[in-house]
Amino acid sequence: MMPPFRSRSIRANGLDVSYLDEGDGPAILLLHGFPDIATTFLPLLEHLVPSGYRCVAPWLRGYWPTNTGTYCDEGTLLADAIALLQELELAPAFVVGHDWGADIAYGLATARPDLVRRVVAIAVPHTVALRANRRRSYQQLKRSFYVYLFQVPGLAESLLPADDWAFIRRLWRDWSPGWNPPRDHLTAVIETLARPGVLTAALGYYRALFDPALRDPERRDLLDAVEAGPVAVPTLLLMGGNDGCVAPEMAEGAEQAFAASYRTEVLQGVGHFLHLERPDLVSELVRSWLGT
Repeated sequence: MMPPFRSRSIRANGLDVSYLDEGDGPAILLLHGFPDIATTFLPLLEHLVPSGYRCVAPWLRGYWPTNTGTYCDEGTLLADAIALLQELELAPAFVVGHDWGADIAYGLATARPDLVRRVVAIAVPHTVALRANRRRSYQQLKRSFYVYLFQVPGLAESLLPADDWAFIRRLWRDWSPGWNPPRDHLTAVIETLARPGVLTAALGYYRALFDPALRDPERRDLLDAVEAGPVAVPTLLLMGGNDGCVAPEMAEGAEQAFAASYRTEVLQGVGHFLHLERPDLVSELVRSWLGT
């Protein structure tokens, strides 16, 4: 059993970034998604730290206690991750990313492969595949309704906190059907989203996807590099067979986005939050891939 986690803070890319930092050995940067926080990876750390890894898991931009800035677009998120790797002298590091963290991991492995050794992406396939497959799938468009709802100014800000954040609680259960998220963790997620400015920042990730005015022009070079591709680092994608957010078939054709080795594993009987539902199996797959 690991001792209680400790959070630390460092200045990186103009932010005060809070992060978990446990263990010694080869570094793994673990990046969370929405709606989630860094402590989502504690069950994985229970397995990875005793295996000889140093695990660093930041709260992403805008998720308290990490603060935010003017922009929350993907280029800015990549710049945050690059700065954190450099400030903590972790590079080259392994990168494990879930949901939005998976997108950041793909981006790092494309724009700055010199900083990344291997990648494990969880629950979200590469954008090349997701964009193409989603357009052809009515079911996936329905699953992605929240992305489009978040574009309406003011609507998400009023809907999400209503009835004690029932929307967020339902998302977690819909995305991992038949599984009950840890009560303490979900409470911590909701308490984080309820803090001043956090929900606006979290929604900003999605709004910058469609509104160029919300993207930092100084990070355009990173976005251009990601769009140009390919991913130049060996990558493992883990998908849940019961994922109610992104269906496993959305990864079909993703191999065209990779110049290095790439593999997909679909874990049957689990949903979107694979690392929480089956930390034993996910950590085994992570260790195997990183040690290949």
